[in-house]
Amino acid sequence: MNCNAAQLNDSPAASESSGALWNTAFVKVRSLWQDHVCRSYQARASAVFADIDMHTLRDIGAPNWIVAEATLRSDSRGLRLIDLYRS
Repeated sequence: MNCNAAQLNDSPAASESSGALWNTAFVKVRSLWQDHVCRSYQARASAVFADIDMHTLRDIGAPNWIVAEATLRSDSRGLRLIDLYRS
């Protein structure tokens, strides 16, 4: 005799809750995937524009975050050269 016979029957409430769980899981996976795509896009863009001057980036209409990254990289490169020259 099965004591859990009531749990074996598919009730509408159980299927609705499992549908809601699947929907929640789908939304979470989609959100994680979109975050991954955004991060990989930014990494590729910063790698492509790494050696381009800040003024050239402004002239071609690059987004501000790419210009900021290029400025940061050029400043850090300059600071490394200063340290190299001092030693």
